Amino acid sequence: MGRSLGIIRGNYFVMPRQPTGMSTEDMSTREIMAELKKIIDAKGMSVEEFFGKIDADGDGKVDGPELSKAMREAMEGLTFIQVSNIIKDLDSNQDYRIDVQELKDALEE
Repeated sequence: MGRSLGIIRGNYFVMPRQPTGMSTEDMSTREIMAELKKIIDAKGMSVEEFFGKIDADGDGKVDGPELSKAMREAMEGLTFIQVSNIIKDLDSNQDYRIDVQELKDALEE
């Protein structure tokens, strides 16, 4: 039986719980991004379309509260520390926000 890659609920992706032995609390930014890429690909969405769904205010940047809301709804058990680390790890221009290119770069790794 195959593993579900998640569903869209409203404007957010909802990812299934991780298999026994790996909880979301144990996932690194790279592992979280790999799971997110699988979901985006499975839904046939572009990164830009996904980004538009999580960019709540439409300013072309995803800030901490926007990312936190989207990611914590997408992945049960994701901690605030993990969300903070995602921003820190993806934010190549150090503006404390994620733009679509930074997200694309992270999803290509």
